[in-house]
Amino acid sequence: NRQEQRVVEEGEFTLMVGFVITTEVYLPSGTSGKSYSYRFTADGVSSGAVLWSASQDVFPTGITLGTDGLLSGTTNEAGTFSFMVSAFVSNDVYAQKFVTLTISSYSTLPIVTAELPDGQVSQDYYAEVRSTLEGVVWSLADGELPPGLSLNPQGAIFGVPYEAGTYYPVIQGTSGTRTGSKRFVITIAAEPAYAENTSSGGGGGGCNSGLGVSMLLLLAGLFRKR
Repeated sequence: NRQEQRVVEEGEFTLMVGFVITTEVYLPSGTSGKSYSYRFTADGVSSGAVLWSASQDVFPTGITLGTDGLLSGTTNEAGTFSFMVSAFVSNDVYAQKFVTLTISSYSTLPIVTAELPDGQVSQDYYAEVRSTLEGVVWSLADGELPPGLSLNPQGAIFGVPYEAGTYYPVIQGTSGTRTGSKRFVITIAAEPAYAENTSSGGGGGGCNSGLGVSMLLLLAGLFRKR
């Protein structure tokens, strides 16, 4: 607190004028994306005689201080903001106080999709990222999707992958002032190798050879009986 005083001489009288800012050092906290309103107060002078000010660039974007002492607005910023507020009666009658405003982050956007399915090269792929909120716009925030796959704003991942591997995309959802992101893992398997079947012809030959030997033995037995 800093208190300034002025001495006013009126004939034989001396009038002392002094006042202080009564607002607490730590202002009531706010929440990003929600309206904020708080009025500064001072004692020792009528409220209508005071003009309030502070450097506007120290406030979170969207919050302003009126000359009537009302700090108000809506901000999407979160953090702790400290600044000097001044209350003026005249150029040489004023009070100042260093105060701190904390804006908490609004709860992040919930993503309910636990994991994304794996896929295979040259096979159609489809999956969805979902939230409990409506009207979410989805985007790729980091990493990459398997080549051949795309993500649309509605959260659908689709396409035909053409390159095997493991990919770690970070999918982000935004709804109003709420944002949330999550890293997923997508593994794309290579096309299966089809082994050339060469045993069927040989097997058939072996089967036929076995049948021929059996017939010869049967015939030999008949001849012996004769």
